[in-house]
Amino acid sequence: MSLSYGQTINQAPKNEAENSPKELTVGEESTSEKKASFDVTRPWSIGVGSIFSPNPYKSSDDKVLAFPMVAYKGENLRVLGPYVGYKFLGNQVASLSVDAFLYPQVFDPDSSSDPQLQKLDERHYMVMGGLSGKLQTPYGRFQAGVNMDLTAGTTGIMMNFQYLKAFVFESGKHMFITTPGIGVQWTQDKILDYYYGVSASESARSGLNEYHPDSAFSPYLSLSLMYRYNKRWAVTGAFRLNQLPKTVTDSPMVGQTYVLTSALSFTYSF
Repeated sequence: MSLSYGQTINQAPKNEAENSPKELTVGEESTSEKKASFDVTRPWSIGVGSIFSPNPYKSSDDKVLAFPMVAYKGENLRVLGPYVGYKFLGNQVASLSVDAFLYPQVFDPDSSSDPQLQKLDERHYMVMGGLSGKLQTPYGRFQAGVNMDLTAGTTGIMMNFQYLKAFVFESGKHMFITTPGIGVQWTQDKILDYYYGVSASESARSGLNEYHPDSAFSPYLSLSLMYRYNKRWAVTGAFRLNQLPKTVTDSPMVGQTYVLTSALSFTYSF
């Protein structure tokens, strides 16, 4: 249960730049903030990004995924590193989009020092695809998404519900935005079984008990930060603390109850 990189963006008219709430996640910003300090004639950004995903598995190394950051922010199409989204309905207040993004969960048996976990099958990153909706209010942003595994063969579903509220501090060429949030994620048993289940054949090889988790909810807290200088340079970061559900922590593979995932990017806009 990890932070997915760059899944939200608002579109607001220019005359709302001073009054609309400004919210963002890693590698992105609301159009309200974009109108104030991001010139729309420069929709491209390049730089570097990374995702740090602590490993919930027993005696296993944490994972760091680094990649070149390429972003394009148009009126409807957004490409933000390992995220692609297209808004097909809505306005600056409410919108619906189709999305695809990287879900950065992985298990490598060779990275574990536990002799039983070393005998399990590898689990890979997933590419998730689906729909997301956003509602901007004077009290903050409400957003929801439903996505399906497109690459790992589980066809499992994941749903996410989140509330965000941004606070903007600006002085001259400097802008700082902090966006705390709270949410809950529901994950279908197919996905949880892929990442945390132990099949009969794996049980026979490793000596671990066969295990198949149920579908579950996972609450989380999030925090996004952005520092922008001179309309072109930006450093962004996002942090998400997940409480793993009991059906996950009961897995013989798992050794944690909380996971703190973080993502960082440094970009130049042109």
